[in-house]
Amino acid sequence: MKISRCLPRTHQEKSWLYLLSKYSANPVQALANYTVQFADNRQYVVGATLPVLLKEGQYDAAQKLLATLPANEMLEERYAVSVATRNKAEALRLARLLYQQEPANLTRWIN
Repeated sequence: MKISRCLPRTHQEKSWLYLLSKYSANPVQALANYTVQFADNRQYVVGATLPVLLKEGQYDAAQKLLATLPANEMLEERYAVSVATRNKAEALRLARLLYQQEPANLTRWIN
């Protein structure tokens, strides 16, 4: 498939996601339950819904949403969920990855 054919569809899906996020009775649930076709739009859905899920303490839903992304994306958010769910092994693993990426921010991950 040519990339020029995908771009309009990606944009159409993003427009649909925007409408869901603005006009659904429960925007977070509508976005979280939508099966996204394009990776960029998946990032949009996670970015729009994850903060609300974390604030509401819906950690299972947050983990499920993060699982739709590649494992190396949104490490800070994954770390926050692992700390909130008291998953010490996962929190340590993610803290190490974050430290490898930004050694100067060590105190940021332990506080």
